Amino acid sequence: MNEYLFGKGKVSLAERDGNGAVSKVLYLGNCPELKISGSADRIEHFESESGTNSRDRSIVKSSALEMSVTLESMSADNLALLLWGGKSTIAAATSESHIFPTGITAGESHVIPNGFNLENTSLQDSAGSPVTVSTTKYTLNESFGSIQFLDVTGYTQPFELLFDRGAAVLVPFMTRQAPTRFLRFEGLNLGNPGTSASQKFLVELYIVQFDPVADLSLIGDDFGKFELKGALQRDDTRVSNDALGGYGRIIQL
Repeated sequence: MNEYLFGKGKVSLAERDGNGAVSKVLYLGNCPELKISGSADRIEHFESESGTNSRDRSIVKSSALEMSVTLESMSADNLALLLWGGKSTIAAATSESHIFPTGITAGESHVIPNGFNLENTSLQDSAGSPVTVSTTKYTLNESFGSIQFLDVTGYTQPFELLFDRGAAVLVPFMTRQAPTRFLRFEGLNLGNPGTSASQKFLVELYIVQFDPVADLSLIGDDFGKFELKGALQRDDTRVSNDALGGYGRIIQL
C-alpha cells in the first residue's frame, strides 16, 4: 500500500547547551514550507580503453545536508534569527528632549532620534516661547518620531521638542554570530485519509547553522514570507547511536 505525504505541522527551534541537550523551544509561527535537501561531491573516473570514455568509477568524496523553512510570522524572535541580531527592549522614558539644528526653513522635515511612541509633546523655541499646536505651524508623527515645520516666522531658533517616549522592541542587524539551533517539526500527514497509516510524525534536526536571510521583502502585494536556510552539522553527542543518527531523524508515531 502506498503511503503518501501531505505534510502540515508546527516548527520550533531550541538552543542547545554544552552537552547537546535542549529544553525550551521557540515556536516559529505559521510555516508554509519546510525542506531538507542533500548533496554529494563526487570524484568521477572515465576509462580511456574503449574509445567511448565511459565512466567506470564514481566515488562520493563528501556529502552534506541542508534545510530551509519559510516563515510568515514577523515576530521579533524570528527577525533576530533572519538578521543575526539580538532582541532587546528600549524602555519607556519621561521628560525627554531634542534640540533641532538652527536654520530650519518652512517645509523641512526632521527626525527625532529614538523618538517613537511619543506622548505629552510640546515644541518651543530657544527663547522659551511655545509653538502653538496647530497644523499651520508643524505636524508631528508621534508614532515614528518625525516632524515637519510649516511656519517658523517669529520664532528664535533652535527649536526644542519635549516629550515622553513609549517602550519598543529592538532587533539590530548582524550583531551576532551565525545562530545554531536544534529544529523540531511536529508533523501531521494528511495524505492518507481513511487508512491505518501513521498520520503523525516527528522530525528532529540536531544542529542547524542558519544563513542570514537572502530576501526580506517588506513591501509587496501578498503576505510577507521569509526563507530561513541552514546547513546541518553532525552532532557528536548523538552520532554513535543508530537510533539517533548524526544529523537528525524522522519518527512515525
